[in-house]
Amino acid sequence: MTNNSILDILTDEREITPTNSEDIYRTEMKWDNKSEALLSKYSEECKAKSIYNDTQFRKFKKLHQSLSLPSTIVPICIAGLSDILYSNKILLTSLMLASGIMSGVQATLNYGSKAQKYNSYSGLYSALEGEIEVVLYKHKRDRPAPDMFIERIYQKLSNINANAPP
Repeated sequence: MTNNSILDILTDEREITPTNSEDIYRTEMKWDNKSEALLSKYSEECKAKSIYNDTQFRKFKKLHQSLSLPSTIVPICIAGLSDILYSNKILLTSLMLASGIMSGVQATLNYGSKAQKYNSYSGLYSALEGEIEVVLYKHKRDRPAPDMFIERIYQKLSNINANAPP
């Protein structure tokens, strides 16, 4: 067999099996209750996870504030009241230990970073929910192809779920 005959075979195969854009017999998937129900399920999942992440954000934000403010204010107060507290060594030592422990807990558990991460993922889930709801709100004739849209939403949701905090 010569190279020309292989090229001819490959060319003939391309003509026999057209690409999707050239395939006149390919029909687009239509919107039905099943695809709408699946997207509604994804939307509800996004809503629930957005609420959960927002709740976690608020919890970790409060923990961060409750540890960071005292660990900052106590040493400032000790410095300002050093003449008064110098005579009471037990109180001075206790305040310094409390401040150090709060700083250590804050640095170890890193509540500020956790709060930021939960807030970020709450926004991602909420944005994806909004994207789904906008498409479901439109008339069926104005929506994108359901197979492509569902696949795109599934991939986005999977990606967010894979990287989201526990």
